[in-house]
Order: sequence, then C-alpha cells, then structure tokens
Amino acid sequence: MTRKTFFLLADDDRDDIELLEECVKSIDNTIIFKAVQDGRKAVAFLQSCPEDKLPTTIILDYNMPHINGPGMLDWLCDDTRYNGIHKFVWSTAFQEEYVTACMEKGAIRYFVKPITMEGVEEIARTIIAVSKESA
Repeated sequence: MTRKTFFLLADDDRDDIELLEECVKSIDNTIIFKAVQDGRKAVAFLQSCPEDKLPTTIILDYNMPHINGPGMLDWLCDDTRYNGIHKFVWSTAFQEEYVTACMEKGAIRYFVKPITMEGVEEIARTIIAVSKESA
C-alpha cells in the first residue's frame, strides 16, 4: 500500500505558511499539509507520530525560533526513523554557507523564498515532484 503524501512545514511566518499551503493544495489537493510555527513544535509533532504516520516531506524555514532549520536537520539526522523523509529548506536568507551547511545536513534543496505567487508555485511543484518521484 502506498503512503499518502504528507508535508510538514515548520515556518514562523504565517503568510509564507498560507502561500505554500495554498500552492500545494492547488497543484495536488490529496497532499496532507500540516504547519507548525517553530522548530520545537516540529520536534514535538514528529515525536508524537507513529512510524506509519510520519510526514513524507519536511520543509524547514532557515530562520525560526527555538530550533532553526539547520538545527532541525541535525536533530532529524540523529534518528534513523527520519532517514526516509525528504527534507527541504526555504528562507529569505541566501548566503552560500547557509546553503552548503543545509545540504551537508541532509536537505535535498535550499530555496530562497520568492516574492511572487508564481515563484511559490514553482517551489511547490518542485517539492511535490521530488516527493512523489521516490514515494
């Protein structure tokens, strides 16, 4: 049986959460989408999930309270239960060292948050394609 595609977004910006969720749902409304507003809430949510209910994809904001994107990637790498989850980072910050650090910690892609709806749609399409490609 194929698992449902399930995205967990950890981001402290409500507008960014709403934009990405809207784009994901407009492209594929079968995707389960859950958002939390900081790294600590993401950890708590993931720890509460049974193995068969874990998200298939995690999208992390680089800069968020309590545990940032790179900190989340470190935490996810410390537990083999999260190895099969696709991990992406998106941020308003684009410093080469940020990108390199996230990729070394297991992120598939690092996206700079776009300023247009079309840009968010493009990111959503990429994440969906990668997530479904190896499902």
